[in-house]
Amino acid sequence: MKVSKKIKDYIDTGLWTKYGHPDDDYVATACSRPTRANNKYSIGYHHGSLPAFKTETFETLAELEAAMRKLEPDLRKWRAKFE
Repeated sequence: MKVSKKIKDYIDTGLWTKYGHPDDDYVATACSRPTRANNKYSIGYHHGSLPAFKTETFETLAELEAAMRKLEPDLRKWRAKFE
């Protein structure tokens, strides 16, 4: 699977999107970082500004992108953290 240029360009700084009902204030963050299991990429699920209540980890950018698209298929809605 070819990985999106947006993900390749911004994964080191991180990406985020809102998900679920707009009034619920749920946010997902995708980033690149080593974990204890040696996975390279993760998606953290947050409620508002609280710490993540769930985290999924992935070995490859292709796996990460597939999970991101399940959460929000339109990658344009994933924003870089500095935007």
